[in-house]
Amino acid sequence: MSAPPRMKAVSIFTPEEQAALYSMIGIGTFFSSIVIFKFIQTFGGRWTFTGYGICSGIATILLPFCVDHSFAAVIVIRFLQGIGSGMSFVSVGYVATAWSPTQQRGLFMSCLTTFNQHLKTVLKVNQLREIVSSLVSQPLAGLFCTSSLGWQSIYYLQGGITIIAFIIFFLIYSDNPRDHKYVTETEASYIEGYEPSIAVDESLPRVSYKGIFTDKSMIGTFIVAIGNFFCFNIFMLFAPIYLNKVLELNIQQTGIISALPYLGNIILRLIIGPVSDKLTTLTPQNSVRLFMGLSQVKFFKNGKIGI
Repeated sequence: MSAPPRMKAVSIFTPEEQAALYSMIGIGTFFSSIVIFKFIQTFGGRWTFTGYGICSGIATILLPFCVDHSFAAVIVIRFLQGIGSGMSFVSVGYVATAWSPTQQRGLFMSCLTTFNQHLKTVLKVNQLREIVSSLVSQPLAGLFCTSSLGWQSIYYLQGGITIIAFIIFFLIYSDNPRDHKYVTETEASYIEGYEPSIAVDESLPRVSYKGIFTDKSMIGTFIVAIGNFFCFNIFMLFAPIYLNKVLELNIQQTGIISALPYLGNIILRLIIGPVSDKLTTLTPQNSVRLFMGLSQVKFFKNGKIGI
């Protein structure tokens, strides 16, 4: 059999435009993360998360249309996609606190965070991007880009799935287990345990942002998060480009190979979550140190980086 053609991706935008498009996701995420708490206080998590998700889905569907018309329109769409992703971190903590028993919270968060590379580690010390979606979208993108459907189809598909998923979320989710029609009193009591459910109470004291930004634990968390997303975004955004343009893999091969790290991450995540819950001999701080240390072993094997 002859080898598959080494088809390379053709860039629609200049490098400067690509950099601007990458940045708009982060800007939108930053903006939405600031205002989301006010929306949750006003409308509750159920309405807020659904609104954010549908915004992301609509923006994804509209992106191919905007590419054909103007770069400015694409910038706006990318900002809206960032708005949608801004709920990711907040929703994980919000849902986990309201719906998971304390002793099973590690496993619960592992399941919720399979969309996001390395987020479990960040969540362990306090709480971008998409393990399950990357695992699915990378091979699909390679398939669609080389088919008669075109690259636009992957955006229509993922945008449609996003909207449907959040409509289902809205129909079955409630902010409080006791308000859910399928949750019994016994189940609600078990979920709540000794901790009260999240309550929206405007009488709570004002948040001390100065105390947050000067706290040593929070400073450490910020450093970890910055390092995490700096490394991960480089890998997620540029690994497919490297595989296609430098290693000269065809588009389908690039999509499949780009997805393999996410598959391995899901497997390890579902193992580490329960193990972390059962490590009662270790403090949460030492548990974080253990798993973070293990995650770095591969970089120093045989004294070489990246093995």
